[in-house]
Amino acid sequence: MFGHVETIEERIEHLQRIRDQQDRSGGFTAFICWTFQPQHTVLKVNSQPAWPNICGRRRSPGFFLDNIDNIQSSWVTQGPEIGQVALKYGANDFGSVNEKKTS
Repeated sequence: MFGHVETIEERIEHLQRIRDQQDRSGGFTAFICWTFQPQHTVLKVNSQPAWPNICGRRRSPGFFLDNIDNIQSSWVTQGPEIGQVALKYGANDFGSVNEKKTS
């Protein structure tokens, strides 16, 4: 999750830690780049990342995390428009289909 209070440097450090862990373990099958969702929380931010910023973040992991096979674009949390654009920016997984059950 990004887009709350972290700096660009902290985002890069986080990606580096993920990459290092993947080098050690090989355990990650996918990486999902989620933005902070301020709805229904007391945590607040001054501004949300813009579309190009979000999609650039989705592209960056694909280059930096080249040791993880799948970069997911979650249409469920980000919306179908960002999900589709992120596929053009290098994501290779659109996410899952969720089913809402009713009684």
